[in-house]
Amino acid sequence: METSFSTAKMGSVEEPIPGNSLSSRRQLAKIPRESKLMIRQSPVFEKAATSRLKPKNLKNQKKILHKTITISTSNVRTLKQTGKLHQLIYGCNKNNIDLVAVQEHRWQTSEQTNTAYQTLNDETWRFEYCSATPEGHGGIGLLMNPRMSAFFSSSEKISNRIMAVHFMGNPAITIIITYAPTEDKSDVEKDMFYDDLQRYTHDVPSHNVLILAGDLNARLGSDSHTTNSRAIGQYTYHHSTDDNGNRLVNYCEACNMRSTQTRFPQPQSRSWTWLHPNGKSKAQLDHILINGKWLNSIRNVRAYNTVELNSDHQIVKDKLEQLKQAALSNQIRTTWCLVDEISGKRRHNSASQIKRADGTRINSTAELKNTQAIPPALEGLPINQGLITLEEVEQAVKQLKDGKSPGLDYAITPEVLKYGGQWILNQLCNICNGIYENQQIPKQFNTNIIIPIPKKGDKTLTANYRGISLMSVAAKTYNRILLNRIREPFGSILRIKQA
Repeated sequence: METSFSTAKMGSVEEPIPGNSLSSRRQLAKIPRESKLMIRQSPVFEKAATSRLKPKNLKNQKKILHKTITISTSNVRTLKQTGKLHQLIYGCNKNNIDLVAVQEHRWQTSEQTNTAYQTLNDETWRFEYCSATPEGHGGIGLLMNPRMSAFFSSSEKISNRIMAVHFMGNPAITIIITYAPTEDKSDVEKDMFYDDLQRYTHDVPSHNVLILAGDLNARLGSDSHTTNSRAIGQYTYHHSTDDNGNRLVNYCEACNMRSTQTRFPQPQSRSWTWLHPNGKSKAQLDHILINGKWLNSIRNVRAYNTVELNSDHQIVKDKLEQLKQAALSNQIRTTWCLVDEISGKRRHNSASQIKRADGTRINSTAELKNTQAIPPALEGLPINQGLITLEEVEQAVKQLKDGKSPGLDYAITPEVLKYGGQWILNQLCNICNGIYENQQIPKQFNTNIIIPIPKKGDKTLTANYRGISLMSVAAKTYNRILLNRIREPFGSILRIKQA
């Protein structure tokens, strides 16, 4: 697959490009050469870069050069066979590919990250990689041509399935290489992979150009575009999304990443990346993602089968073209927007994936929309539903405020109930139990008296009055009894800010 992307100027480089001088070639000739590799069809991507400048032009080293960078991803199945790495480099050089995210190279080492060199036509390619498992499975890395290796900064291993490579520039470039678990792996292994990936993605500086390339073993369908059109484009290869695809969509939403392959219409023969052993079934499992801020720099993404490595995957190619220009004088709005975009001030990450009450992860957006943070308690709440006792009446009466006006019961004020003696409390308890059992509310209880109180101004205008509502004191007591009954069991599930 092929995609186009734009970036701003790359930083100046003082060290010579490996392989460009006689001394460097002699030095590199002493380095043992590993030539083992295999490829499968996967995505490729291109981005802008700068070339080396001669010493007399040092003052112009930060000049922006409008060149594309082509990034690809390929599951090679193995690089342990003699000549496979050279075969991969030859195919990339022939197809003008600058960077290749490699999966399943199967090389085993004891170091966290390793570096290998391979020379082709007097030019030295650099391969940064992490070791395969002790059993010889997996293994990921990034192959870069001499032009991009001049800007190489560092590499780091995140896990056995994730590594990152950093390039100098303005802005800097971070490329994440991934090899996701297959669809039949356990949910625990999948959750661990995406937890590590999401955690590291959030740690990448927001102003960096962030690209993720790899074999994600995820099928993205048209249903993903319907529910997540920001992250997934309309040109999907599949009709439905599988479990790995849903996890990938959720990762894109949480980390502001965008699928590049689904942004451009391609024939079916240029969309699939994996061929089933039966030779008939095909799928799009390899993907290249980019952070949303740089999405408009992508120019094209497609799959190719021109790099022959005896793999069941095609190589996916992504082209990036530089779009960001220095603002011209008097273009204040353009300058301000560019500063915000480069600095990452307008980047807003979505919340991390949500888990159910039992701790399992929600992988579907539709399910997330129908999930309640606090499920309704429809039964089992320990609320007292028996008859109202005299103690409850006495407690409610004590909670009434003195000096309040009565409602339709006129002469009955809070003071009458508080100081009228036990007989009044007994009668009030009987009235409340009668209402509670028969579920018939007296007129005096559900009717309030509204008294208009004049304010300043013309008294003939209704706007210059405020109304106060007078409720029956006995009704207030009954309501207080019910409130006291439900307050305690609801206290543990009621949100703090909820009225």
